[in-house]
Amino acid sequence: METIDGYLTRSLIKDEMKGGGGWRTVQDVARACAPTKPKMIWAAEMLHKAEQDGIAEFDRVGLEPIYRTTKTLEQAKADHPSYIP
Repeated sequence: METIDGYLTRSLIKDEMKGGGGWRTVQDVARACAPTKPKMIWAAEMLHKAEQDGIAEFDRVGLEPIYRTTKTLEQAKADHPSYIP
């Protein structure tokens, strides 16, 4: 099962090539990481905890909450050196 930290870290690497910032919605995280149902509730709770723990940062696009890793691109690449999006 994908971890939220791993998913957000690789999302930053992937988006860097496209000019994005690694932001993901709760639904994106739920699809990739949630081991239980209801997935959206689990993902929202885990993302909130990740934000409190300093693993993720929070923002909004309109009313939709979005999250990304707090790692720099260099840290993300160091954590996943073999990841090629």
